[in-house]
Amino acid sequence: MATNEFREKLLALPLLSGFPEETKTRICTVIEGVSEETAAAAGEDLLHEGHLALASGYILLEGAVHVEREGFETVELEAPRLLGEMSQFIHDDSRVATVKIARDARFLKFSWDDLYKSADGKLSKKEKAAFVHAIEKIVWERYEIPEILNLAMLEELSDDLKVRICLPFPWIGKRRHIANDESLFKADENCKGQGFLLLKGKITLNWPGGEERFVVAPNILGIMPNNKPDRVWTASARGNGEAEILAFKWPDYGERLEERLSGNEMKLFFDALKKNGKRHFWN
Repeated sequence: MATNEFREKLLALPLLSGFPEETKTRICTVIEGVSEETAAAAGEDLLHEGHLALASGYILLEGAVHVEREGFETVELEAPRLLGEMSQFIHDDSRVATVKIARDARFLKFSWDDLYKSADGKLSKKEKAAFVHAIEKIVWERYEIPEILNLAMLEELSDDLKVRICLPFPWIGKRRHIANDESLFKADENCKGQGFLLLKGKITLNWPGGEERFVVAPNILGIMPNNKPDRVWTASARGNGEAEILAFKWPDYGERLEERLSGNEMKLFFDALKKNGKRHFWN
């Protein structure tokens, strides 16, 4: 495929919609400079769920693929389309889905590290930040848990920063269903740095003194940015009807935030947490 054909396909990427034409052109130059062309025939596997990603991404230039993921319906994607972006947010660099070729396809393959390094030299800081956020937004939308952007602790923050703050949760946490009256944790048990995002439903909190309170989704249970090894739960929590949670560890979450947020973004987040965090159950 000739270079001008690359450019035409790249400019049509949904990822780049909304960017000024000049910025689109510079981003395309970055992508072309770090990519190699590859092809695959219908029926072949491109990516395998659970396999190492080796920090690589793909752009589908021609053809179509089927994306298969355990627990989700198969989705067909047509060119042009970015693929393999979700693995860069996984601790073990593994693929989160299997991608099969639905129609003979051509791709550009690249290293995420090379892409971002090249962007540093060819894009302005503002352009690179917008480019990275566009990728993060695609990842976030594919995970389909928009409700946690409405957490009280995130009020007054920009939508872009909310996404950056919430993006680590799906990759470090585990989703599970809580049955009616099922125990989530008990008073005086060690917290072990645990936090819980309440995605759906309701949880009942009971204190040893007899106080009872209901927590409704979207919400967070357990806010421990400065986790102490001897911290214990001050109340017990159990399901009130069917509920869905995402369990995570605060040390893991803090580590991911430090990797992805700037110093100013971290300050804005902790200021918001200090102001609005009391509207949630801390521990």
